[in-house]
Amino acid sequence: MTHLSYANIIIILHTATIVVLLNRSGIIFYMNKSILFLCAIALAIVSIPQITHATVGGPTFISDIRYDEAANNIYYVRNSFGGKGCPPTINRLNVTSGVTTNSGLITCSTKNYSQIIDSFAQNFKGLPSVNLRKNNISASMRVVGKEEFSSGSLLRTKFEITLSQNGREKGVFKLDGCFPDQPILIAGYPVPNTKNMALLFSGKLNCFEGGYIYEKMAIVEDVIFTDTTTVEWYKRVEALQISSGTLVVYAEEKPTTVPTPQVNPPVYNIPTVTNPELPKMTPPQEQPPVSNISTSDTQLPDTAAPEQDKQSRTLMEILVGIVILLAGITVGRSYTSSKVR
Repeated sequence: MTHLSYANIIIILHTATIVVLLNRSGIIFYMNKSILFLCAIALAIVSIPQITHATVGGPTFISDIRYDEAANNIYYVRNSFGGKGCPPTINRLNVTSGVTTNSGLITCSTKNYSQIIDSFAQNFKGLPSVNLRKNNISASMRVVGKEEFSSGSLLRTKFEITLSQNGREKGVFKLDGCFPDQPILIAGYPVPNTKNMALLFSGKLNCFEGGYIYEKMAIVEDVIFTDTTTVEWYKRVEALQISSGTLVVYAEEKPTTVPTPQVNPPVYNIPTVTNPELPKMTPPQEQPPVSNISTSDTQLPDTAAPEQDKQSRTLMEILVGIVILLAGITVGRSYTSSKVR
């Protein structure tokens, strides 16, 4: 939950209405003061996990990819919508080492971050994307591990992506995702005057709250560019879209269980008969057609984790609503008492 839900807002409005009506009737004035005080304390305690939970969860998009040729760095804006209230940051990806760091130009307390981003954009040249397939670039992905919530439902799936050109491996990249059968989108941005290319990966990071899109960048070396026609001039603040230039890759998951070998019935010795009389042959009976049964081992999405999270949030909203109602009564009683005095 990244912000106050509609259910919370409705509960608060209903609470305010009830408090006003009870104030006018004088009922609140005669309620036990100790009980109302304990309700107010309970409201503060229950609100702590709600506030803490509201600071996590949300997509992370990359935008405005640019190149600093003098320092051989790629700069981009990292837009995190996780609910912490921090502005976008400018990250730096070194083309030589492939290491990503925060430039430090923008912090969580920066006020004029828009001006800093505009100034950064004017200093460096933008990197457009190209068509990966027209450059004979392909990708394959496999599942290399999984993690679960304490409840046993799926938390994340670990992938390994292999990028190839003309059948030759160019790089292997490790990413986290949610479901084993989820797609990962890949876009490529050639680095000017080099044989390097910046890659943008886009896909769900884990299964928390159903999964949020997370984007990250990496460098692949020794790429032969045969078609540098621009597909996209500018990466916007949104999830990478499927286009003629992107690759969409799914995991090739193999079964992890060892098949049980077939057990054949025992073979009996049959005595040989000399010059036997041949039996009359009867035409074979026509058998019904056999349908092809799919033996695909593709796993169905595990939706247990999102459902459990949803139920937990609903229960928490109901509990918070009840406590808000009682706390509202406390405030109303104090207001009524002051008017009586």
